[in-house]
Amino acid sequence: MSWDFDGVDDALEYLGTLITGPPCTLVAWFNSDSQTVSQTILSTNNAASTRIRISIAGAVAGDPVRAEHTGASFADTTAGYTAGTWQHAGGVFNTTASRSAFFMGANKGTNTTAGGTINAYNRVNVACTYNVGSRLQFFNGRIAHCALWNVGLADNEMLMLGAARISPLFIRPRNLVFYVPFIREKTDCKEPHISGVTTFSAPAPYADHPRVFMPRRAQIILPKAA
Repeated sequence: MSWDFDGVDDALEYLGTLITGPPCTLVAWFNSDSQTVSQTILSTNNAASTRIRISIAGAVAGDPVRAEHTGASFADTTAGYTAGTWQHAGGVFNTTASRSAFFMGANKGTNTTAGGTINAYNRVNVACTYNVGSRLQFFNGRIAHCALWNVGLADNEMLMLGAARISPLFIRPRNLVFYVPFIREKTDCKEPHISGVTTFSAPAPYADHPRVFMPRRAQIILPKAA
């Protein structure tokens, strides 16, 4: 199963500091019910409104996947998403002034605008973002295989996640600090963060789920970068 979020108040949240700022990488599979509004897929934030997130910008021409560091500092993919189908979103944040957005592991867009001041990011939100005490930009549709690393992944690793559909568990596992596949329950996530994961407004389990592969390490073949 995946989880179906209503776009109004459904969300998942982990309270705790998993990263202190870039470098980091955020990815997820998503299936949106809307192509006209902007929606957050995965976000890490602090109480002072500094955030790093990946979203889909349905309110923007071209409907890109967006990798954003605090408001105006964002990169957009060179291809846009389509509502009603499973697709992969990713954002690599190497510094506060270097970020890249990925759609299906490719279609890379970059940006070097300076982001906000780094503060300890004390929460992770799935299906919404957090800004000065409020949750907003809720996601309308299905989300699966949300993952957060405390390093910036390379282009070929993003291609493995998106185009080759390799599970996040096989990409730099020592640096994978948050992973929720949404296959079953909310507690079906990477240790040690099970006890800190909470939900809001009970997003519903949904039968449809994107297929990812769990190969033996010797079977992983790096795809060629576009």
